[in-house]
Amino acid sequence: MLNEPMLAPEHGARASLESVLAAAQQASPHGRLFALSDPSLTTPVVYAQMDLRAPGDFSHRDIVTIDSQSAHVLTVWHYGQNHSLGDWLIWSMHPLHFGTLWGMPFKIMWFLLGVGLALLSITGLLMYWNRYLRHRIVSAD
Repeated sequence: MLNEPMLAPEHGARASLESVLAAAQQASPHGRLFALSDPSLTTPVVYAQMDLRAPGDFSHRDIVTIDSQSAHVLTVWHYGQNHSLGDWLIWSMHPLHFGTLWGMPFKIMWFLLGVGLALLSITGLLMYWNRYLRHRIVSAD
């Protein structure tokens, strides 16, 4: 059933889930379906996330936009194939936020930087309290 040709549905009708999945697989032949934005096909477009490497590998994924009425592929974005600086910046948001690049040493360094920022904020507030606020509150009484 997945290899049947996709016919345009009647006006207002929705394509079948099988035809939408077939269109996603055809647009990303090496990908495996990770997620579908609206499996009930009630929105005008559906986004299929097709993983190209390990399941759940967000950094190498095809995002296929499919019309939910006709099951035609509208766009395919090859996430992880960076052709410009803007592509690289968008791609790097997830790995840099979670520290998932470059192995365990980078993850440890990322953790220490995050904890260090929190500790610097807390010690800065304590210094502000001890040097300024405490004296100002005591002298106001």
